[in-house]
Amino acid sequence: MTTATVTYHKLSQLSGWTPNDPARIDPQLPTSSTAASRSYVAVEFAEQEMRWSHCIPHERFHEQLAGESLQQNKRKTRSSKCRASTSAVPGEELCLVCGDKASGYHYNALTCEGCKGFFRRSITRRAVYYCKFGRACDIDMYMRRKCQHCRLEKCMKIGMRAELVIPEEQCRIRREAKMRQRSNPHEATELPSPSSMDLSAQILSDPFTARERSMSAESRELVSRIKATSNLISLDRDEAIAAIVMHPVSCYTSFQQLAELTILEAQYTHKFVRQLPGFSRLQKLDRKTLQKVSKTEILMLRTASKYDTTSDCLILGNDRHSFRYDRKMYCEAGMTPFAEYVFELAQRMADLSPDTTEMLLLEAIIAFSGKSYNWYKPQWKF
Repeated sequence: MTTATVTYHKLSQLSGWTPNDPARIDPQLPTSSTAASRSYVAVEFAEQEMRWSHCIPHERFHEQLAGESLQQNKRKTRSSKCRASTSAVPGEELCLVCGDKASGYHYNALTCEGCKGFFRRSITRRAVYYCKFGRACDIDMYMRRKCQHCRLEKCMKIGMRAELVIPEEQCRIRREAKMRQRSNPHEATELPSPSSMDLSAQILSDPFTARERSMSAESRELVSRIKATSNLISLDRDEAIAAIVMHPVSCYTSFQQLAELTILEAQYTHKFVRQLPGFSRLQKLDRKTLQKVSKTEILMLRTASKYDTTSDCLILGNDRHSFRYDRKMYCEAGMTPFAEYVFELAQRMADLSPDTTEMLLLEAIIAFSGKSYNWYKPQWKF
């Protein structure tokens, strides 16, 4: 059996070392070139072993700190560089959404081509976006591709208007018309074939298509903008109507239900008039006066347009959720003073049978007329 003898030697204390000296304990704070050159130092104190490893010179230590801080601020400096690059040319106009070079005024705001296309696609497709960063993103040239929700919100905030976006179907018709004109500029002078004559007769037999053909390009664009305004606002109204349907019928009396529907229709009317093309250019007092005068008139007209001649009742709501009111139910809901005038106007409109486009144009005319048509004797106020 072999035995080994271990001899312990007491080490002398390092000169100038104290237990609470951080400069001797922290390996990142070397105080001399000798300590900086050591790769491993063991010190016995209070039955514990403290090790210094990978000591680096003072100059290399500061270089490492600078590199780490540069990596931490990489995302912040990226966005600031984007802003700095756009403002390099003095007097250059910038996009109010992302700060890129602006190409002009699009949909009532100064924007670049990228934000213009993004806004048009979002409106025509009725896109719904979600933010992953708490809906507080600072939109710039970098973040505009990261958060579509906040980008669309900023587009709305700076004044871009959804009703100015021409529907995709209208754009397609324009493109096809231009292509036909370029391919055959003398098409109008050529004699049509029998098949084309039959097709023309079929098109002219449709009254709405005939009106479209007789209208100028500016008039067709105006009609498209008014229809787009109505469609966009109808989305919020349909969601509110769906919320009313979710409640049990017992939760609502006939008066409460009709009151809810009337309030929704009044709010929809207010938004529709406010977002009509050209309405925002008026003076504030004029806008307030037109809203006050026309809101009740338009609301009365819309209520009468929901009249069903077969069942002799008003069908309120929308296509998915409808609420029927005959004369008796309409009076029981507290509308006795107005029932006679509403149903009388409804029967007169049923004889005319206007379509949706004609109704929207009539409402726009009433909104800008600034006078009451006295379709009813009581004064409705909201």
